[in-house]
Amino acid sequence: VFIRFAVMIDPQTTVVFVCDIQASFKPVIHCMDHVIHGAKMLKKGAEIFGIPVVVTEQYPSRLGATVEELEVKEGEAIAKTQFSMLTPEVLQKLEGMAKRKHVLVCGVEAHVCVQQTVLGLVQRGYTVTLVVDAISSRFVIDRSVAIQTCRDHGAKVGTAESILFGMLGGKDHESFKAISALVKEARPEQQLTAVASGRTGASAWDRRQG
Repeated sequence: VFIRFAVMIDPQTTVVFVCDIQASFKPVIHCMDHVIHGAKMLKKGAEIFGIPVVVTEQYPSRLGATVEELEVKEGEAIAKTQFSMLTPEVLQKLEGMAKRKHVLVCGVEAHVCVQQTVLGLVQRGYTVTLVVDAISSRFVIDRSVAIQTCRDHGAKVGTAESILFGMLGGKDHESFKAISALVKEARPEQQLTAVASGRTGASAWDRRQG
């Protein structure tokens, strides 16, 4: 239902956005392990293809740093307090990558920071692909509606694996073996495609506002 995705993505015109995948959200985000897995695959794939990666952290002085699994270097993440990733610093980075007009977005929460980032990028004329196996929210319904809202405003959707293979185009690509090994890594048991009961904790939102 969700896949509406061009077969090929040009790594030379693409940038990856990683939105607020912070350790303090692990207990409250639906299928956070799957989000981390998808984001890790996307980030490693971007490094293989030489695609720049922009990482943000929401209010890190209170909510902490990006999860260790993503191996974000010290000083790499951009701190923010607004919900959208499109802070002055991020916009400046985009201006310095004028040829990169396709943004792949992953992160949390889908219906707040991710959605506002996607809509802001679309308004600025960017092609946006929402990496659906690397986004989530505390509640399943918020994630589902956010995906639909982003699509309604013109965003494409795809999975991390489909995106990476879309960049390869075929087995003769020089990065085929590296990407093939990457996508074969074990996935979390709990999958984002499963219907889960709602979360009762409000700590992600409350702490964000505190």
